[in-house]
Amino acid sequence: MNNTIVFVDDDKSVLDGLRRMLRGYRKQWRIYFCLSAKEALEVFKEKHVDVIISDMRMPVMNGVQLLHKIRSMSPHTIRIALSGYVNKEMTLESIQVVHQFIAKPCDKESISAVIERAISLPSTLCDEKVKAVLGKIDTLPSLPTVYTEMIKEVNSDNCSLLNIGKIVNKDVAVSTNLLKIVNSSFFGFARHVDSAAQAVSILGMETVENLVLFTSVFSSDRNNTSNFDELYRLNTFCLKVGLLAAKLADVSDLPDKQKGYCQIAGMMTGLGRLVTEEYSAELSDDARTETDYAQMSSYILGMWGLPLEVVDSVRWHQNPSESSLGTLAPLTVVHAAYALIKSTEGGNELGLASEILDSDYLLSVVHKDDLEKWLQVAIEFLTPSEGP
Repeated sequence: MNNTIVFVDDDKSVLDGLRRMLRGYRKQWRIYFCLSAKEALEVFKEKHVDVIISDMRMPVMNGVQLLHKIRSMSPHTIRIALSGYVNKEMTLESIQVVHQFIAKPCDKESISAVIERAISLPSTLCDEKVKAVLGKIDTLPSLPTVYTEMIKEVNSDNCSLLNIGKIVNKDVAVSTNLLKIVNSSFFGFARHVDSAAQAVSILGMETVENLVLFTSVFSSDRNNTSNFDELYRLNTFCLKVGLLAAKLADVSDLPDKQKGYCQIAGMMTGLGRLVTEEYSAELSDDARTETDYAQMSSYILGMWGLPLEVVDSVRWHQNPSESSLGTLAPLTVVHAAYALIKSTEGGNELGLASEILDSDYLLSVVHKDDLEKWLQVAIEFLTPSEGP
C-alpha cells in the first residue's frame, strides 16, 4: 500500500511548486496538497496519514494549532514543519509538536530524503510487541526544545558562543547538568568550567551539542517517575558509553564525520528504556527486552531526523552481527563501548573475553591490535582518578 503524505500551505504557488517537484513520486506515494488546516483535517478523517508537512504561518488555524490536533487524532503520523520566517513565540510553540523542520525554500532532493526517512521508520520496528508498546503512548517524544534551538543557532549565519550559552542557560536543568558533566572526572580538566560558552570553547561545538541533547533528554527533572535510582544509573551508564565511544572513535580509522556520530549514538542507547520509565503508567503491563528498548530508541531517533549512522548504531549496538554493516562503522565503536562498560557491571574484570562483546563481528572489521588499543583506552577511561 502506498504511503500517504499531506502538504499544507495557504500559498497556492508553494503547493503548485511542490506538486511539480514531486510529480515523479506519484506512483510511490499518495500525496494531498491542502490550502488550509481545515482541508488537511478532512483528509485525516478519511485516510491513514504517514507524514504531514505543514507551513506554520496560516490564517484561521496556524500550523502549530493544526499539528496539536494531528498529534491527538493521529499520534503515529510524523509531523514536519515547512517554514520560512516565523516569530520566536511560534518557534517555541512548534517545537513541542514538530518532529522535524524543513526550511523554505527547499529542493526536491532535500524534501524527498526527509519523507523517505520518515516513511521508513515503521520498518525499524520489526517486533510487534514494540509496536504495541509505542502505540499505547498518546504522543511520542519530540526533540527537546533547547537542543532544537541550539541546532538552529549553529546553522545560522551569525552563530556565536555567546548565543549558544544563552540558549543553554535558559534551561536551568540542562545547563546545570551540562556543567556538572563537563566538570566531572570523565573530562579531568585542571580548571573549573563556569559557563556553557566556556564549555563550547574547550570541548568544541559538536561535543557540547551531544551533551546538550543527552542532558535535555536524560535529565531527571523532566521525567515523571519515582524510580530515581534506576534513572540515575541509566543516566550514568549511557553517559559513560557515549564518552568512551568518543574516545575509541578518536583512535579508530573512521572518517571525522562518522567519529562525531559515535558519542551521541552511545549516549542514546538507553533512550528506549528511558521512554518506558517516563510512560510507565501506560506501559506497565508490557514485558520488554533489551532488544525492544534498542528498537524503540532507534525509532525515536529516526523520527527526530538524526543521521542514519546514529540510528543504526543504536538499533544494533547489542547485536551488531545482525545488522547489514560489515565494515568499520560508528556501530562498531558503539558496540565496543557498550559491551566493555556493560561487562564491568557486577565487578567483572574489563577485557575482550566478555560474553557481551561480539568478538567475531569485531575481529571481522577491526584488527586485533586495534582492539587491544581500544581495550587500553577503556581501562584508562574507567580507572578511577582524582577529578575536579
